Amino acid sequence: MHSIIDILDESLKNCKNVAVSKNHSKVLELCYQLIYVLVSSNQTYRPVLVYLKSRGDFILRHTSALPFYTKSSSKKVNCK
Repeated sequence: MHSIIDILDESLKNCKNVAVSKNHSKVLELCYQLIYVLVSSNQTYRPVLVYLKSRGDFILRHTSALPFYTKSSSKKVNCK
């Protein structure tokens, strides 16, 4: 879990600087999917959420960096 969070945090830092390769984006997608599965499970959600909160409020940092799109177009509204 530590390594997955480190990978995702590093990608967040490099969001503006480096174009993400197709292979790298697939790894990031799989990391987020694993976190989603762990948080979705009734058996694992509590400790996982506590851990994510202890890692510098992971959820807030990553959701605030998501690009948002307008409904009328495919233009990005923001990306941090």
